[in-house]
Amino acid sequence: MGGGSDRAHVAVGQLRRQTMLGSSATYRVAEVQPEHVVLEVWDAPGLRPGETLRVMRSAAEAMELIGACAAAGRDPAAAA
Repeated sequence: MGGGSDRAHVAVGQLRRQTMLGSSATYRVAEVQPEHVVLEVWDAPGLRPGETLRVMRSAAEAMELIGACAAAGRDPAAAA
C-alpha cells in the first residue's frame, strides 16, 4: 500500500479498492468534484460492471489505490 498521501489524491482513471466484511469491490474514478467522486463499478458484489455511483470524496480517498486505467467502459477483467 502507498502512504496516506497516495490515498488522499483522487484522480480520474484511478482504480480504487474497498474491502469490508470479507468482500472486496473495485471501482474506476470517472469524475472528481469538489465534495463528491463519481465511481464506475469494475467488480463489486451485487453491482453491475459499468454502473456508476456518486460517493463523498472522503470515502473515495479512504479506498486503496491499486492502479490506473484511462479508458472508460473498458472490460474490468482487463485490469485484473
